[in-house]
Amino acid sequence: MKSYRTYILVIVVILFNTHLFSQGQSKGNGQNHPQENKSEDSRFSPEKMTQIVFYDTEEITKKIKLKDKGKKAQVSLAFEDFNDKMTEIKAFDSESLTFAKIYWEKKTKEAQQSGDRFILQEAQVRVKEMLAPLRKKITAQNILLDATLKKTLSEKQYDKWLKYQKSKLRPKTPSQSGQPQMQQRRGQGQGQGRRNY
Repeated sequence: MKSYRTYILVIVVILFNTHLFSQGQSKGNGQNHPQENKSEDSRFSPEKMTQIVFYDTEEITKKIKLKDKGKKAQVSLAFEDFNDKMTEIKAFDSESLTFAKIYWEKKTKEAQQSGDRFILQEAQVRVKEMLAPLRKKITAQNILLDATLKKTLSEKQYDKWLKYQKSKLRPKTPSQSGQPQMQQRRGQGQGQGRRNY
């Protein structure tokens, strides 16, 4: 009877260890890949690439140390008008923004599947061409905003504004992160192939 119980206990332990090992293998074999691919795709934002931004008046007035109530009112109105224009442009050109994102995600998947980084390079050029007219509209609105603020702010405050604006409008291009990751994956695949020999 004692030997029978020992035999059952051994079987239970073996089955439990086998279950844990299979779970570890399934995680190691790439269950996280879809999440990884999703994060790669989400890095590309047509809004950021075209420099569609919405400014927080309170944050900016603190950054540039603007305390005069009259000037604050003028600056607030300028940013309110600018944000309204961004909303209009985004709504009017929503089809272009959506198409650019879909196109980029499609080309990213093609590049990942084929391992051809030139697909992404060509897609990046194409996306820039798609969004160029939209980018011109937004640039024009930024020029108008700058002109208004230059008249209203002191030279020191205006310089601080330009630095803030530059941080917000850093040029954004479609993420090329897929290229090194594809190369890394290919390298890993080659390394695994060598280990199998």
